[in-house]
Amino acid sequence: MRALLRDAVLSAALASASSTALGMFLTHRHGNPAPAVLNSVAHMGGADGRPAGRRDWSRYSVAGLALNYLGCLFWAGVGEAWARARPDEHCVDALTRGALMSSLAYAVDQHLLPARRRPAYDVVLPLPARLAVYASLALTLPLRSALAAGLARRALGSAHRVG
Repeated sequence: MRALLRDAVLSAALASASSTALGMFLTHRHGNPAPAVLNSVAHMGGADGRPAGRRDWSRYSVAGLALNYLGCLFWAGVGEAWARARPDEHCVDALTRGALMSSLAYAVDQHLLPARRRPAYDVVLPLPARLAVYASLALTLPLRSALAAGLARRALGSAHRVG
């Protein structure tokens, strides 16, 4: 269980960093302050009445970073448990697992959560950019386990045989 948690923490760090960086880049590219995407994850408005997604760096940015990481940690835990139950035999297995987890994350975030609990990505990002952020999750959530499996196979395949 400890190894699963350790691996989930590492996978979540990769996924959170990539989705945050891409989200901030795309948010800035679409004319909003880069931290607005973090604030939209926190989905909180300030006392001045401006939507959270329109703010610059603030305490909501920190809350958005934390919430994004926690969401990635949940999906990374699911992915790491899945990778242990059904180890990847091919790269396609890891990509399929990542795509399914990312699709589930999108469905939960954008459709299953109550409206007040959903990340307000739509405030700062058009649909293609939002999908790109979730695509980054599809690529990075299974990355740690796929690399570990590849390294283990390579190490086993290159072992010298005696006799």
